[in-house]
Amino acid sequence: MLEEMVKESDKWGGKTPEETVRLFTEAVKKGDFELSGKYGDSGSIKAKLEQLKSGDRLDVLIQGLENGKLEENKGFGGDSFDLKIIDGGENYWILSLYKSDGGTWKIVEF
Repeated sequence: MLEEMVKESDKWGGKTPEETVRLFTEAVKKGDFELSGKYGDSGSIKAKLEQLKSGDRLDVLIQGLENGKLEENKGFGGDSFDLKIIDGGENYWILSLYKSDGGTWKIVEF
Protein backbone atom coordinates (compact mmCIF):
# COMPACT_ATOMS: atom_id res chain seq x y z
CA MET A 1 0.00 0.00 0.00
CA LEU A 2 2.74 2.46 0.99
CA GLU A 3 4.74 1.56 -2.11
CA GLU A 4 1.73 2.32 -4.32
CA MET A 5 1.28 5.71 -2.64
CA VAL A 6 4.94 6.57 -3.25
CA LYS A 7 4.65 5.57 -6.93
CA GLU A 8 1.50 7.68 -7.30
CA SER A 9 3.17 10.67 -5.65
CA ASP A 10 6.20 10.38 -7.96
CA LYS A 11 3.94 10.81 -11.00
CA TRP A 12 3.65 14.48 -10.06
CA GLY A 13 6.86 16.42 -10.37
CA GLY A 14 9.74 16.92 -12.72
CA LYS A 15 12.96 15.14 -13.50
CA THR A 16 14.75 18.38 -12.56
CA PRO A 17 14.01 21.14 -10.05
CA GLU A 18 13.47 23.53 -12.98
CA GLU A 19 10.85 21.26 -14.51
CA THR A 20 8.94 20.97 -11.23
CA VAL A 21 8.93 24.75 -10.81
CA ARG A 22 7.70 25.15 -14.40
CA LEU A 23 4.91 22.59 -13.98
CA PHE A 24 3.87 24.10 -10.64
CA THR A 25 3.88 27.62 -12.11
CA GLU A 26 1.72 26.54 -15.07
CA ALA A 27 -0.82 24.95 -12.74
CA VAL A 28 -0.92 28.05 -10.50
CA LYS A 29 -1.41 30.31 -13.53
CA LYS A 30 -4.40 28.19 -14.60
CA GLY A 31 -5.84 28.41 -11.09
CA ASP A 32 -5.65 24.62 -10.76
CA PHE A 33 -4.71 24.45 -7.09
CA GLU A 34 -5.60 20.75 -6.93
CA LEU A 35 -2.91 19.98 -9.53
CA SER A 36 -0.51 22.50 -7.97
CA GLY A 37 -0.77 20.62 -4.69
CA LYS A 38 0.31 17.34 -6.28
CA TYR A 39 3.84 18.71 -6.68
CA GLY A 40 4.32 18.61 -2.89
CA ASP A 41 2.22 18.53 0.29
CA SER A 42 -1.15 18.97 -1.42
CA GLY A 43 -3.16 20.21 1.57
CA SER A 44 -0.60 22.79 2.63
CA ILE A 45 0.10 24.07 -0.90
CA LYS A 46 -3.57 24.29 -1.83
CA ALA A 47 -4.42 26.19 1.36
CA LYS A 48 -1.59 28.69 0.84
CA LEU A 49 -2.60 29.26 -2.79
CA GLU A 50 -6.21 29.86 -1.76
CA GLN A 51 -5.00 32.34 0.85
CA LEU A 52 -2.88 34.20 -1.72
CA LYS A 53 -5.79 34.27 -4.15
CA SER A 54 -8.21 35.66 -1.58
CA GLY A 55 -5.63 38.32 -0.65
CA ASP A 56 -5.19 39.23 -4.32
CA ARG A 57 -1.49 38.27 -4.13
CA LEU A 58 -1.40 35.39 -6.60
CA ASP A 59 0.12 37.58 -9.32
CA VAL A 60 3.03 38.42 -7.00
CA LEU A 61 3.66 34.70 -6.47
CA ILE A 62 3.56 33.98 -10.20
CA GLN A 63 6.03 36.77 -10.88
CA GLY A 64 8.36 35.36 -8.23
CA LEU A 65 8.07 31.84 -9.61
CA GLU A 66 8.89 33.05 -13.10
CA ASN A 67 11.79 35.30 -12.06
CA GLY A 68 13.26 33.35 -9.15
CA LYS A 69 16.63 31.64 -9.21
CA LEU A 70 17.18 28.06 -8.11
CA GLU A 71 20.07 27.62 -5.70
CA GLU A 72 21.40 24.35 -4.40
CA ASN A 73 20.87 23.88 -0.69
CA LYS A 74 24.33 22.54 0.06
CA GLY A 75 23.32 21.17 3.44
CA PHE A 76 21.52 18.28 1.76
CA GLY A 77 24.15 17.01 -0.69
CA GLY A 78 22.64 18.18 -3.96
CA ASP A 79 19.20 16.69 -3.41
CA SER A 80 17.63 19.97 -2.30
CA PHE A 81 17.14 23.34 -4.00
CA ASP A 82 15.54 26.62 -2.96
CA LEU A 83 13.83 29.01 -5.37
CA LYS A 84 14.81 32.53 -4.33
CA ILE A 85 14.05 36.04 -5.49
CA ILE A 86 15.81 39.30 -4.78
CA ASP A 87 13.52 42.23 -4.10
CA GLY A 88 14.94 45.60 -3.16
CA GLY A 89 18.26 44.03 -2.24
CA GLU A 90 16.60 41.51 0.07
CA ASN A 91 16.85 37.79 -0.64
CA TYR A 92 13.62 35.81 -0.17
CA TRP A 93 12.90 32.16 -0.77
CA ILE A 94 9.61 31.14 -2.31
CA LEU A 95 9.82 27.37 -2.11
CA SER A 96 12.17 24.49 -1.41
CA LEU A 97 12.41 21.31 -3.42
CA TYR A 98 13.88 17.89 -2.75
CA LYS A 99 14.56 14.82 -4.84
CA SER A 100 12.32 11.93 -3.84
CA ASP A 101 13.57 8.36 -3.58
CA GLY A 102 11.89 7.74 -6.93
CA GLY A 103 13.92 10.53 -8.57
CA THR A 104 11.10 13.07 -8.91
CA TRP A 105 11.62 16.63 -7.66
CA LYS A 106 8.92 17.65 -5.17
CA ILE A 107 8.07 20.84 -3.30
CA VAL A 108 8.80 20.35 0.39
CA GLU A 109 8.25 23.93 1.64
CA PHE A 110 6.10 26.68 0.17
